Amino acid sequence: MKTKVLLREENIKIDVLITNEFKPEIPLIIRERWQKVISLVADILEVPAGLIMKITPTHMEVFLKSQNKDNPYPEDGMDNLLHGLYCETVIGRDEALHVDNSLQYDAWKTNPDVELNMISYYGLPIKWNDGSFFGTICTLDNKTNQFRDKYKELLLHFKDIIEQDLTALENTSNLEEENKIDELTQILNRRGFNDIIKKYFKEYNESNELFSLIMIDLDHFKYINDHYGHVTGDRLLVELSKTVSKELTNPDIFSRFGGDEFVYLTKSFDIPVIVKALNRIKEIIYINPLLKKYGIDFSYGIAVVNEKHRSVESLIEEADRKLYLNKETKQN
Repeated sequence: MKTKVLLREENIKIDVLITNEFKPEIPLIIRERWQKVISLVADILEVPAGLIMKITPTHMEVFLKSQNKDNPYPEDGMDNLLHGLYCETVIGRDEALHVDNSLQYDAWKTNPDVELNMISYYGLPIKWNDGSFFGTICTLDNKTNQFRDKYKELLLHFKDIIEQDLTALENTSNLEEENKIDELTQILNRRGFNDIIKKYFKEYNESNELFSLIMIDLDHFKYINDHYGHVTGDRLLVELSKTVSKELTNPDIFSRFGGDEFVYLTKSFDIPVIVKALNRIKEIIYINPLLKKYGIDFSYGIAVVNEKHRSVESLIEEADRKLYLNKETKQN
């Protein structure tokens, strides 16, 4: 994700790569560690304000602030980008910025922090492992401050600690995401599906946002495994997963529930529309050379969430019942 920042001295706007929606949230245990860091910075440097700032598409936001009583920044403080903030220049240049006294420089004497009497600044960029910007770590003073080299080294050390935390957090998150992918078909597995449907169910309970769950079971797949072997069966599961996934529109989700059972989640709650979509998927399967060769088809059961569903399990049970009714109808 990109946004624009203003370099105040150069008076130019440039694009920078920032945190996107897929980055992990910062957990409480890490926030608490960073809180100790930034409070320690302000204490050691004897300045009114130590800040960890986060950049968003539209703002620089106070992520954490030193807890000393003379810090003038509110915990929820923010300012618009393109306002010429100190931190914008840090991110735009991707390097340290030191302004010893902004009142002595035409470019800096009108910057927004001067309104809080924060006339001296030293800050460093904080980045994710892929090079995108999380924000900055910075200190501000209400008097001229040359920020001695040992203090700059200290801030660099704390920046490194924060970036190591971000890298470890992202690596852990990536590993968790990998564990939600079915090894064979490379679509979501049951664990991944469980995470998403819990989120959908929570949204339904909070704001009545409807969705539908469709259980899908391949017809006569045991026969294919018994007569053509599991290697062929696996090839068919992979091909089916790729074929169906290509047909889905965002935010619909297709995942492997287990064996030859799949589950399809959609925000649609109009059953005729869902049936039409399922029939379209069947048509695509019927013309796929490999799937057609082995006569791949499926049965399904549709359950639209409503007030009688007290849990995710009850919704799955309803879809399962309708699935097997569908199978029995085919066999009769």
